[in-house]
Amino acid sequence: MVLLDTKAVVVRHLDSIRVRSVYCDSEPGPAQRRQDLLSTTIVKTLQMNTSSYGLRCSRCGTPIIATFNNQDLVVDPGTRYHSLLHSNLAPLDSDLDVPKSILGEIDSRCRHLDHAIFRLREQLAELEKERRAMARLRGRNKGILSLLRRMPTEILEEIFSWSVPSPADHRRAELSLNTSPWVLTHVSSRWRAVALGLSSLWSVIFLDYTDGLYRNYPLSMVETQLRRTHNSKIQLFFRGGSRFRCPAGPQREMFQLLSQHASRWEVLDVTLTDQLASLLPDLSHNLPSLTRLRISWQRPSNYGNRDSIDCFRTAPGLTDISVHNRHQFTPIAFPARQLTRYNLDASWETHWGILTMCPHLVEAGITIAFDGWALAEHRTVELDHLRSLFVSKAIVLDSLKCSALEEISFPVEVKDGPLVFHAVESLVQRSSCTLRKLSLRGCPYPFILTNFLEQHPSVDTLRIAVVDEGHRASTNDLISELTGDPRVAAGLSSMGFASVDKAVIDYAFLQQLLQCRWYVGLKTCTLLFGVDPSTFPDPKTFAQLQALRDTGLDVTLATGSKAQSHM
Repeated sequence: MVLLDTKAVVVRHLDSIRVRSVYCDSEPGPAQRRQDLLSTTIVKTLQMNTSSYGLRCSRCGTPIIATFNNQDLVVDPGTRYHSLLHSNLAPLDSDLDVPKSILGEIDSRCRHLDHAIFRLREQLAELEKERRAMARLRGRNKGILSLLRRMPTEILEEIFSWSVPSPADHRRAELSLNTSPWVLTHVSSRWRAVALGLSSLWSVIFLDYTDGLYRNYPLSMVETQLRRTHNSKIQLFFRGGSRFRCPAGPQREMFQLLSQHASRWEVLDVTLTDQLASLLPDLSHNLPSLTRLRISWQRPSNYGNRDSIDCFRTAPGLTDISVHNRHQFTPIAFPARQLTRYNLDASWETHWGILTMCPHLVEAGITIAFDGWALAEHRTVELDHLRSLFVSKAIVLDSLKCSALEEISFPVEVKDGPLVFHAVESLVQRSSCTLRKLSLRGCPYPFILTNFLEQHPSVDTLRIAVVDEGHRASTNDLISELTGDPRVAAGLSSMGFASVDKAVIDYAFLQQLLQCRWYVGLKTCTLLFGVDPSTFPDPKTFAQLQALRDTGLDVTLATGSKAQSHM
């Protein structure tokens, strides 16, 4: 950059001041001294400006601004002007000339600086604009080199499939342009083509009207998603809400739209209201693809007082059914002989009648509800293919025989622990089965449980969910028992602990247990925590669990909705 020297004007102005001072022959008086002070101050001010004021770029004419130096404005101590600057003294009329003259110079300098700042800001804005353009251009060129552009379609389809949220994750699974698969169609033309061509991406439909917010899902959006399934099978998750949460009209219209494609339903998971239940009869003889059915009720229903729900009786492929209604029992007819999985809230009398018609069950969940726990005089139900069993009351085990049973889950209350384990032992002896997995919820009864494990060395998986703070002592006693003697339940290769409400598990003891068991064959451990942060381990325990992971133990941690689904 070439700089133009424009000091000449300033130098001539300084010379004129010096000339006037040289030709003054008389003894200087007060007026002369004030003039000398004014001249000295102006000289210093002009000297400050000569370092930068006249320097400009030869190409664009922008002033070159020098660094401001406070020493350029130093006033000699002892002068009248110095006293006025550093005090609140009232100036005389004769003192006003100096600050007025200096203010004029300062204002001129400030105007010059404002102009220079404005020009520099304009240049900065232009440079920033160019920088953003270069960044965009750089991103486009790097995009050309991206492996995603050359990724085989089969791999891209697999990645897309993993991006579809699980229905258990309600927030991410909800129908929205901001969630997969909809968001995949707005990235690039290739991604859009791949997403539109993969019907399985669009086959899961999740609609939720239960969270208290009025959800007006567009019918046109659902129609578009249905077209993109390309006539493939559909998994429908429909959470109906009461009229107090959401108007019934939009829900009915949406369910009727989806019912037009009922022949392609493979999975139906629906939370019913009276209005939705009244639409079910229209589904009769129109469910050839349905294999899994889950029905629950949001609120007490008047529909249960009517005839049973019969539309699923003729579903030829239905093998998995779950019906949950904590308010009242609603009869639902289904093809019992072909079921392999069964989960129902009902009286034991109802359960017994259904189980006798389900010879092919592999998994069963028997929840005794509506005060129907009393056992009638019935013959034992033999379920020769049953491998996994959950019961809400262990007393029903006395009426079952399951020769292929491998997994059993049951609650244990403080008052009936010995009776529960006796019922489990009787079932195993009667069935001559080989247990592999034992899951209990409640009080673990350490002495009885460890004795049971010693009697059944085939059990290699133990799961315990602690639901009450009153179970703290027994839970920690069990942990100590399993830690103290590795020979107790030596066959355990997988363990799991869940803390539902409060921190009732001593995680320091638990970490010692895992470390001890790791050396004698433990391979996996699952720790589940509730939504309450008080159930979480402290940071030190987290670090120790990570250290166990690093040594090779497969440790799984889960909290919130994921943990609740396993408890």
